[in-house]
Amino acid sequence: MKFSVNLDKSSYRIDFTLEGKRKRFYPGTTDELTALNIARRMSYEWEQGIFDTSLASYKVTAIKQPNPGKHGDKPSQIAPDSPRCLLELWDRWVDYLKVPEDSLHHYRNTRAMIRKSGNPAIDDCTWFLDLKAQYAPSTWNLRKSYLKSCLEWAIREEFYSGKNIYALLKPARGGREDRVKPFTKEEIQVIIEAMESNRFCKSDVFKHSHYVPLVKFLFSTGVRTGEAIGLRWKHIDWARREVLIAESLSRVNGVRKRKPTKTGETGWVPMTPSLYEALLAIKPESPNPEALVFQPPAGGSYINPDNFRRRIWRLVLEGLGIEYRYPYQARHTVLSHIASKQGLLAAAKVGRHKSLDMVSKHYARFVDRVDMPDLV
Repeated sequence: MKFSVNLDKSSYRIDFTLEGKRKRFYPGTTDELTALNIARRMSYEWEQGIFDTSLASYKVTAIKQPNPGKHGDKPSQIAPDSPRCLLELWDRWVDYLKVPEDSLHHYRNTRAMIRKSGNPAIDDCTWFLDLKAQYAPSTWNLRKSYLKSCLEWAIREEFYSGKNIYALLKPARGGREDRVKPFTKEEIQVIIEAMESNRFCKSDVFKHSHYVPLVKFLFSTGVRTGEAIGLRWKHIDWARREVLIAESLSRVNGVRKRKPTKTGETGWVPMTPSLYEALLAIKPESPNPEALVFQPPAGGSYINPDNFRRRIWRLVLEGLGIEYRYPYQARHTVLSHIASKQGLLAAAKVGRHKSLDMVSKHYARFVDRVDMPDLV
C-alpha cells in the first residue's frame, strides 16, 4: 500500500487507500519530516501485518506517549529523562562506548545516515529499510548491527522498553557467490618461485624477491594483511617458534594507523620450519624490538598493501596465468586447510574469531566433505 504525505493548509496529512476507500489521515504535525517518518512506519506495519486500522497509534500525541503493543506486547515506553529521538540515543550510546578516535569514523558515518533520514523515532526502523537498496549489503548489515547494539544498550539501561526492532530485520543479501577461493599448494609454490626469481619484475627498485618473506608469512599463518605488515620483532618468540598477533596497521580515513586487531583478539601462531627459516634470514643481527619485520624496499615507514597488490601481486598472478585473487585469500587458504584437517574450532582459534559463526560461514564446506554415491 502507498502512503503519501501532502501539505494541507498549515499541517500535513497522509493519504492512502484502505478496503477500497480513500483515506485522509491527519497525524497532527506541521513538521514534514515527522509526517514522513509516520508514513514510513505505517507502510512498514502494513507490510508486516500489524497495521493499526484505528490509526490512533499514528497520532503524534500517541507516539510521544507509551503505546500498548499489539496482541498484548509490552508497551513501547520511553522515560521522561531518556532520549526522545534516535539521534540523541545514538550520541549517548557512542559516548558510553568511549570509542577510540581511530575507530570513530564508522559511528560518525552511521550518525550522518540517521541525521539525513530526518532523525527518526527510536521505535521506527522503516527509514533504515528504505536505505537497503542504497548501500552495499556489507555496509547495511554493519550499520544494522550498530543500531541493534544501540537499542540493546538502551533497553538494558532502561531508556527504552519496547522491542529491539533492528534485531528483527533480516540481513541484506548480496547475491554473490562464496568469495572463499583458496590457493592450491601448487599455485603457492609457483607464485613464490616467480617472485624469488623476479620473473615478472619490471622495476630495479621494487624487486619482487623483496616481498617473498611477507608472502610466505601470509601463506604460513593465515593472518590479515594489516596484521602482517604491522608485525614487529618483539612479537616473535624464537625459542618457542611462535608469533604473537596482537595489533594491526589498519587504514583509518585513508591513513594507516596502529590499532588492535579487527576482532580485538590476540593469539600466538606457531611457525612452520620454512617460515622460521624465512624470518631468520631477514632478521638483523640486533633487531630493534619496535621495528617492523617486513620493511618497505625503498623509503617509507611500512609496506603499502595497496601498492603491493597492484604493482607486484597482480603482475605475478597474471604472468603465471593464475586466476586473480586478493592477497587476503592467503588467509582463507590457511584457515580452510586447517578446518579440513583439524576442524572448525582449530580454524577459529588460529583466525582469532570470537565465535564459530564466521568460521562456519566460510569454511564449513571444507569439513567432512561428503562422498556422493554413484547410482547411475
